[in-house]
Amino acid sequence: MSIDPSAIESTEIIFGPGAVVYGSDAIGGVMDFHTKKALLASGEKTLLRAEAFTRYSSANNEKTAGAGF
Repeated sequence: MSIDPSAIESTEIIFGPGAVVYGSDAIGGVMDFHTKKALLASGEKTLLRAEAFTRYSSANNEKTAGAGF
């Protein structure tokens, strides 16, 4: 499974059995990812928000870039 890191707002790690809340596949623990909330305009004004990030890792020669509007 792959998750876009620019879409994640927060992450929660729950150790131990989580089968009661999250199902039978969560015997060893749960990784719970919360995505960013939608930002909606209220009223007649247009709401515009932009964000960008870059990352470089020399150990694995990784390059990451992201932008959002």
